[in-house]
Parts: sequence; structure tokens; C-alpha cells
Amino acid sequence: MTETRLPPPVERLMYAVNESDRTGFLAEFTDDGVVDALGHRYVGRDEIRDWSDSASIGHQQTFTVKKMSFDGDVVTAVIDVTGNGYAGPSTFCFHLDGDRITEMRISELRWPARPVRSPFCYSVGRHRGLVLGRRHDSGTIMASCQQRAKGDAVADDEVLRALQQELQLLIRRSRLMTRELARAVHPRLDPSAYALVALLSSGQPRRVSEVAATLNQELSTVSRQIDVVERLGLVHRVSDPRDARAKLVSLTESGRETVSAQLAARRRLLTAQLGTWPQEDLVELTRLLHQLRESGIWDVEAKNLER
Repeated sequence: MTETRLPPPVERLMYAVNESDRTGFLAEFTDDGVVDALGHRYVGRDEIRDWSDSASIGHQQTFTVKKMSFDGDVVTAVIDVTGNGYAGPSTFCFHLDGDRITEMRISELRWPARPVRSPFCYSVGRHRGLVLGRRHDSGTIMASCQQRAKGDAVADDEVLRALQQELQLLIRRSRLMTRELARAVHPRLDPSAYALVALLSSGQPRRVSEVAATLNQELSTVSRQIDVVERLGLVHRVSDPRDARAKLVSLTESGRETVSAQLAARRRLLTAQLGTWPQEDLVELTRLLHQLRESGIWDVEAKNLER
């Protein structure tokens, strides 16, 4: 059943997020409440507070409901998230126990068979209210792409608009996932340094200049990242046997075990999610992703989202 009014605890939680009210946000959960963010679980108000500080209220996020449905004590909503960190639509599932929330589960929004945007937009907070009005129908864009695939004539700007929208969603989700992956490696690992430890897990010790070139980052930036990650006990510097004046950087034994286990788990998940895809589709996807990366479009769109 679809309604246009949120249950009081969910509405209060949204108001707290939109007002950056951490105390009010935490108060809506039961003592053993849970936040499940893309499979990472945070149990109890202390863990939920830490998650919120690093991924939600701490990044001045705001929530706007685009669509919601009810099934007993479970509320499912498509929520558009904005803020300094992750931004974009996601699926939120709220489990209620009376006037409190026992679990808030956040999962990736998959493109549905019908448009995700309903004719209404529901948001709470300062200068917010119930806003009525037609929204852009994203399903129409995807239908246009399907027509183009069949050889039908479709205006190029529609296809490009759909491509840009998909790129932006991927970039936003990749940033959110990077934060979660970094936290899983070490609670204090900065997301910007996750690519560094992931790179070092795949081979022998490397020179700092080589790491910087591979990651397409400034040498000074990578050096600072290594200093921080070294203090966390994840990497260490060793002498270069080919040049006594140079240093190599590699993961520590514990760092390698942690990162390798995480990467293996991600590969298993990828295998499970793509297990039904035809092999030729996977090959073509890999080729197109490589072509996309080489084109530099990803970098351009990523910078545009930071403005």
C-alpha cells in the first residue's frame, strides 16, 4: 500500500537528519537499534552515532522521500540523499517497534521497471514541507536508450542525458562504497587512502613515485597518505635493494591479511551478483568500462559533482 505520510518516528528521524540534529537522530532508535548500510551493520546508539558522524549527519546530509510504501511495521522508501559526501537516491527500509525504529537498512537503488520518482516529493525540516509537482521521468530516458539500441531514431541529447545520469549515480555510489570499505579495513582509514592499500595488496613493494603514477595523484599527496596509513599499522617502508637511497612501501602482514580477505569477499559478492550474466556481456562490459576510463569522462564528471 502506498501512502503520502511517514510514520512519526521516521518523520522525526528525517527532520533530525535535515537539521543536523545528532541527538534527535539517535533518539529515534531503540537501545539495540541497527543501521545496515550496504551490508555493514552498526548496532546500538554508539556505533550508529559513529556511522552518522562519518557518513551522514557529519557530512550535512539531507533526506527527501520520493516514494514510500508500507507493509505492517516495515516502511520502504526511495530517498534522495544530498550533502557533502554521498549524494543520490537509495532505498531505505525502516523496521518499527511502536514509536521507535529497530532497524534502518540502506541499500543500492536498482533501476526499476517503472520510474522511481512518484508525482510527489516529501521532505521535512527547515523551509521544507509537502511539495506537489511533476518530476522528470527517468524511465522515459531509459526507454529512449532502449529504442536507440533497437535502431529507432532518438535525439542524441536524451541518450547523453541518460549516460550522464548513470555516470553520476555510479560515482556517488562508488564514493559511498569506498568510505564503507575503508572503515572495514580500519576504523580510522581515510577513504582517500583506500585505493593506496588496495593497490599495495596486489603485488610486490613499490616506490612511492610508482604508486603516485599508478593512482594518478601528486607525489606529495601519496607521501602524506602513506605517513598516515603507516601510523595505523597497515603499511611500512623498506629499503630498495636496487637503490640504497630509495624506499619501497608495502603492506604489513596484518594489513595484507585484512585487505586481501576483504577483496576476496568482494570478488565472491561480484560473482554471486553477476553469476547469471552471459560471458559475452561481461566481456563487453569490461571493454566498455576500460574505454570509459581511458576517455577521461569519469574524471570530468567526478570533478563536476564536487562543485
